[in-house]
Amino acid sequence: MQTLSDESRRFLEDLKVYLLASGKNEKATQDIVTELENHLQEAESDGKSVAAITGDSPAAYIQSIATEMTTDYHESFWLLFQILAGVFSFLLFQDLLDGPLSYSLYFLVGFILLISSLLIVLSRCLRYSATHAPSKRPFLLFGLSTGVIFLLLMGLFLTDSQITSPTIHFSWLTSSIIGLIAFLLIGYSAYRAKTWVLPLGLLAYLLPQVVIRYGFDGSPLIAVL
Repeated sequence: MQTLSDESRRFLEDLKVYLLASGKNEKATQDIVTELENHLQEAESDGKSVAAITGDSPAAYIQSIATEMTTDYHESFWLLFQILAGVFSFLLFQDLLDGPLSYSLYFLVGFILLISSLLIVLSRCLRYSATHAPSKRPFLLFGLSTGVIFLLLMGLFLTDSQITSPTIHFSWLTSSIIGLIAFLLIGYSAYRAKTWVLPLGLLAYLLPQVVIRYGFDGSPLIAVL
C-alpha cells in the first residue's frame, strides 16, 4: 500500500482532531478518516495532491464535513461526565481520608462550571489548531485561559467556607458508597478508554497518604514520601 505524503497525513490528523473536538461520534469519525485515506492514496498514486480531494481550502473542507455530521450528544455528555468525575475523584478520595463527605452547593456548581469551561476552551483551541496554519496562538490562548480558570478554582476553594450556601452532608456509610461508585466508574472509564493513567495517577496521589496515616506512623519512610 502506498505511503501517504506528509501533507495528506497532516490533513487526516487535523480532520480527526476537529471532528472529535466538535463532539462527533468516534466510530463515524474513524470511518470517514479511513475512507478519505483511501481516496488520498488513490489520488497520490495518480500524481495528484490533497487539493484534488479537499479543494483549495482543506480547512473549509474539514468544516463542511463537520457540518454534515450529526453531533453525538450522548457520547459528548458521557465524555464530559467522565472527565468531571476523573478530576473530582482526586478531591473526593482526599476528602474520604479526612472524614465523611460534605460539599456546599456553591462549591459543586462552581467546580462543574469551571472544569466545563476549561474543556470548552480546549475544544475551541483544538478546532482552531486543526483548521489554521501551525502557530503558537492556540497554545497561548489555552495557557492564558487555563491560568485564569486555575485562579478561579483557587478562589473557589478559598471562599467556599466564607460563602453561605446550602451544604450536603453525607454519613460515613453514604460516603463509602459514593467512594465505591467513583472507584468503579474510574475503573470502567479506564477500561473503555484503554488507558490506566487516571487510576495509576490517583493511586500515586493517595497511597503515600494512606501509608503515612495508617501504616508507618513515625517511620523514616515519612520523610521520603
